[in-house]
Amino acid sequence: MAGSSLFGSDSESDNELDDAIAGPSRSQGFAHSRTAAPPLRSCRGDRSSTVSPRAAPEGLFHFPQAIPIELQTLLVHNITTTLPLTVKQNQLMYFAHLPSALDPLLHRLNADIPTYGLPTEVLEDLLDRPDHEHDRQAIINLYRPGMGIAPHVDLPHRYSSVILGISLLGTTVMDFVSTCDSENKFELVLRPGDVYILSGKSRYAWTHGIQYRDSDWIEGEERKRGLRISVTLRRMKEGGHVVG
Repeated sequence: MAGSSLFGSDSESDNELDDAIAGPSRSQGFAHSRTAAPPLRSCRGDRSSTVSPRAAPEGLFHFPQAIPIELQTLLVHNITTTLPLTVKQNQLMYFAHLPSALDPLLHRLNADIPTYGLPTEVLEDLLDRPDHEHDRQAIINLYRPGMGIAPHVDLPHRYSSVILGISLLGTTVMDFVSTCDSENKFELVLRPGDVYILSGKSRYAWTHGIQYRDSDWIEGEERKRGLRISVTLRRMKEGGHVVG
């Protein structure tokens, strides 16, 4: 399913995507993710989740570099060579039967998620098992520099209470705003290989979005955006596969 109207114009050539995958910008992005100064951390279980100096929304978990570089490279290759993702068709949605391009990611998550130290109810929603009552849905988005997504709360009547996102290729900033107090805001820096999870209040009581701009102010420096791919995984409630 194409989603260009959601993100912006589609005037650029698909060569931009090829250059980002094959060129130095990708490796530079990965290297920066490895060498970035570590943020303040709050340890839960066997893996650390980052916390901004400002209070994060309750139920938001962030796991930097949770996806190894080798797997990031494989996922980008799989997505861009086997799926119809282009700068013009920049959004793909899959219901129940997810593409094999995501299999390495799903296997890795199923193995690693139990080590994240998540609350039981969050863990149960995320783990794959044959008897899970809700099918999984995936949405893959391609963001060019300058593109964003409007602040929103994922439809509560369509999707379950836990959302997991993976960031690939580029770095961006995701903005959270409380639905009760628009002055209560939080910024989450997402680098290549980062995993974030929305649950509880961060899922229902805060909007999340990405501002439309060419650069972000991160750790006291202006960082130009490059191409970025996001993969979002959610569980569908009954009837959640019906769009419209």
